[in-house]
Amino acid sequence: MDKPANPWTRLALEALTQQPYPIVREQLRTHNGREVTLMYVPGQHQWVSILPITKQGSVLLVHQYRHVWGEYFFELPGGSAEPGETPEEGARRELREELGAEAGALLPIQPFRPLAGIVAATIHPFVALHSQVVRPAEPEDGELIEVVEFSLDEVYGMLDRGLLNEATHVITLLRARPILTEMGYLS
Repeated sequence: MDKPANPWTRLALEALTQQPYPIVREQLRTHNGREVTLMYVPGQHQWVSILPITKQGSVLLVHQYRHVWGEYFFELPGGSAEPGETPEEGARRELREELGAEAGALLPIQPFRPLAGIVAATIHPFVALHSQVVRPAEPEDGELIEVVEFSLDEVYGMLDRGLLNEATHVITLLRARPILTEMGYLS
């Protein structure tokens, strides 16, 4: 079935901001002649999400303030890969920045695309085995985080009770579960 690569026509494109992510507003004429306006983050972005597991089998999380919600959340470390970084390099950097941690092996999990209508991003999740805090965290400006440690069972209990509910973290944990079960970390 042949379909045109882009069946819509751009009528106008306006950059709204560049920081912390570029956001544009685009007016389009769709395949059926209607005009629509979309706001989105343009370009192809590579993000990482990491499930750091220590040698003892516990999990290192961040307890982070999220201003949009006005609340603190328990989260997996992660963020955007820098230009020129591979997802693995980005994951290792995010572990250093957010946790002050290093990891032994990074096991990649199947990537996924969140909010495909708003952000052209691919999330690259990893299980980071033998993670350990080796230095103080180096959070970015505007990040208010604390490193916390839970057992793997506690983390999956938090997931099952809806206490870990940011979509990227939920998908990372759900996709990691069969891998961790096969490796003997979970029963």
